This record gives sequence, C-alpha cells and structure tokens, in this order.
Amino acid sequence: MKVLFNDCYGMFCFSVAFIEEYKRRFPADWKQFISDLDQHHWVRRDPNCIVLFEERGSEWCSGVGSMLQVVEIPEVFADYWEIEDYDGNETVRILKDSALAAELHRFIGSGDADTLRAAYKRIMETDTALVSGIGLLDAFV
Repeated sequence: MKVLFNDCYGMFCFSVAFIEEYKRRFPADWKQFISDLDQHHWVRRDPNCIVLFEERGSEWCSGVGSMLQVVEIPEVFADYWEIEDYDGNETVRILKDSALAAELHRFIGSGDADTLRAAYKRIMETDTALVSGIGLLDAFV
C-alpha cells in the first residue's frame, strides 16, 4: 500500500493543478475526495492520488508549503500506520505493537496457535526489514 506524506516543513496539501486534474479524471470519486480532504488519512492512500503523483511527480502535485512524497507500506502493516508531524514535516510511522496486539486478539478468539505464530513471524520479519532499510524508503522510523 502506498501513502502520500509531506516531506518538508509546512503542510500537507495538493496544488490547484492536482485538484483540477483529479476532478477531471476521477469525477465519480470527486465528492469523497473533497469531503475527506481534511481527514488526510483516506486521501493519502487514495489510489487516484497515487496514480496522479506517480504520473506527474512531487513538484506538480504539491501545494504551497508542501513537498509531497510517496512511501510503500508493507501489506502486513496496511492498517497499522500513522503520520507523525513536526511543524508540517511528516514521517510515516509503522505501529508494530498494534499489529501484534491485533493478531493476539485474533488468537484469543480462535485459539489457533499456528496462525498466531505465522502472523508473529511475518510481522517481525517485515519490521526487521523496515528497520534495516532493505529495499524501503527512509520515511520509516
């Protein structure tokens, strides 16, 4: 899963050209895009936003006071990430403990120890790869 974030001091925002192009190319999704613009979490992973970013690049997509970048989050952490913000400069942070807690809750409900072990191994191996920087961008901490 890919996520957009702001990689400079300022704020997360799109350029006017980006917003106009989004409206032109994705009219069926326009209403949700506009209504969720202030709740950045959905917009940051919107496939249409990612497509435009990958086609046009950061400079064209970024609004005043922003430098948008994209980072790929491993699927195992698709529901377990957040944006840390310091004066608008953002970092994508993986919530490993939350992912582990969710698997533990699934185990409590099912009692399936093999599934728990496999999930634990997958989470820990993915986290180790993130920490060591194997094939990933440096937006992770």
